[in-house]
Formats: sequence, structure tokens, C-alpha cells
Amino acid sequence: MMPHGKQAGMKTVALRRSMVEIDPYNDDLFRKVIEQRKLNKADKKLYYWLKILANSIYGFFVELIPELQDRNGQLQVFSGEKNFPDSSDVIEKEGKWFFAPLASLITSAGRLLLAMTEACVSQKKGTYLFCDTDSLAIVSSENGGPLNIPGRDGLRILKWKEVSKIANRFSSLNPYDPKAVKGSILNLVDANFVDSDPMKPQRQLYGYSIAAKRYALYEKTGKSDIAIIDPKAHGIGFLYPPKDSPKNWDKEVPQWIYELWDHIIRGALNLPRTSPSWLDVPQMMRLTITTYNVLEMLGEWEIARPYNFLLLPMVDPLYGFAFHKKSNDKVLLVCPFSSKQEEWLSLVCWLSVKWRNGVLR
Repeated sequence: MMPHGKQAGMKTVALRRSMVEIDPYNDDLFRKVIEQRKLNKADKKLYYWLKILANSIYGFFVELIPELQDRNGQLQVFSGEKNFPDSSDVIEKEGKWFFAPLASLITSAGRLLLAMTEACVSQKKGTYLFCDTDSLAIVSSENGGPLNIPGRDGLRILKWKEVSKIANRFSSLNPYDPKAVKGSILNLVDANFVDSDPMKPQRQLYGYSIAAKRYALYEKTGKSDIAIIDPKAHGIGFLYPPKDSPKNWDKEVPQWIYELWDHIIRGALNLPRTSPSWLDVPQMMRLTITTYNVLEMLGEWEIARPYNFLLLPMVDPLYGFAFHKKSNDKVLLVCPFSSKQEEWLSLVCWLSVKWRNGVLR
């Protein structure tokens, strides 16, 4: 595929109340958003908004709208050089801006960058704790040394200088304005520095990883104490906060997620810990009725109206299946939305049990 010409009639777009302007004839949208994000670090609201935009800007190119069918339809699946027949009761329709080649090139380029970084680390007999969408947590320290972990014979803890040299190898791939993004396209995240301030000295971080995207970075603040530096909300971020963060809370991740990871890591390290005050609060997911499919799922429940907020209590599968004595049941509880966590246990719920051949309410 080769681009040809430029669409006529395009106009400059003002983002965030004209704080960032994109000229489609002279600016590259992806590049401009990243550059403006780097240049506006002092404006935390704008910086965070641009971060979300940059991380999701390719999404509409691969938007698929699932539609539930009354019966299974026959499909032909194409995966690489293979294809095979299958069936499904969910048919996906293309979104308005769907263009899979562009979306796949963006994501595959990110994976290629990670693979190249991993290869550089392996060449130096190093390893990493985890890799994420666009990052690699290399096991390193100021002076390096052997990695004394069972099953990791021959691997090393890299020196910080070695990690810096690896990052510098990627300088020629930097497509951004050097005034905004200096040096390499790979760089240390702010959490690596004291108080997460790149102007301060680098500090030693430690990490605890449970599974893909379920990890937290922490700092040792004494012989028997730790401080959570960068906890991930993946796997729990869909829950409505069981506890509100203080009004002066200035971190992207809510306070309760810091408390949860602090509890988990202290338990793994056999450090003194106390259970979070919200541990017995029900797990709730906020649901917004933004599509007809969601509204239809709730049936004739009188409080269900377009764009209403609702709460879905998370039901233990063992309890739900035992209660209804049908292994194929999907138990769904729905209740009115309330931001007051102390009221959750007294909310009246609507029960919906979806069977393979129908819905019982």
C-alpha cells in the first residue's frame, strides 16, 4: 500500500480548548501528540489527557462492534497462512474508521521494538522482570552483579550504565522533534528517579509481578519497610473504588490500589501489614447504559434507562452456580448506582440468570 495525495477540505483541529492544534496538512497527528505531551509535563491535566489520547489513538482504526445473534453463524477464520471454519453467536461489524492494516502496523511495530530491546538485554546475559505494551523492566542496579535466583544460572544484574548504552542504541529511531524528545526513543520512566523527578538522582527500584500486566514497583525504605512507587490497576481497574482517594491525591492511580499492592507485597515479603479498611466492601463495577445491547440485557427493569449509571456486584462463580444448580448459568446482579460505599451492602439488587436457551429474571 502506498499513500497518494491528501484529502481536500481538511481543517485544523483544536484539542483541549485550543491548547494543542493539529494541522492535517503539515502535522503528523501521532508525532504531534507525543511531542506536546513531552512539552507540557508541567500541566498535569493536559499531560494526562494527551497520554490517554496517545495510548488510544489507533483504537478507532481497529474498532469492531459485536452484535449478539439469535443463533450461531458460520465463519471462516484467517490466521496467518492458515484458515479454518468456525461458528459464533457474536458477529463483529467494522467501525466507521476501521482500517486494520494501519492498526496492525502500529501494534506490530511496538512489539518489534520490544523484541529488539529484549535481544540487546540477552546479548549482555541480562533479563527482565516484565514487559508491557511499550516498556521493558530490566533487572539492573548501579553496580550490577550475579543474579542469585534459582533457575537463573549465568544471568546477570546489569549495571545502570549498561542499560543506558542499550537505550542509546535506539537514538537513530527517534522520529520526534529533538526539542521535545531528546536522545533515544527509549528512556527511563520517571519512577526510576527520587520522588519520580527526572531532575533528581536515580534510585533503586524493586518489582513484584504476579502475571501479565499485574505487577507493582516499590522502593525499600528501611530493613523492614517498603513504599509502593508504581502499582498497576490491570485486572482490578474496572472496579468502582471501594474507598475514595483524598481530595489532595495527585497520582494517576487511585489510593486504594496503592493500599492493595502494599498489602500483597508485604505479605509476600513477610513484612508487618494491616488489612485495608475496605477489604470487606463488596466488589462493584459501574455500568453505563450506552448501547442498545446493554439496555436489552437488563430487560424491563424500571430503573434501566439510556445513559443511566448502574452498579454490578461481582458474584463469586462458585456461589452463583451452587445457588442455581446449573453449571451453564451466568449470574448477573444489577443495582442502582451509589457513590457512597457504606450503602452498598443495603442496596436492593435485580437478579438476571442467563441460560444457554434463554434468560430467566
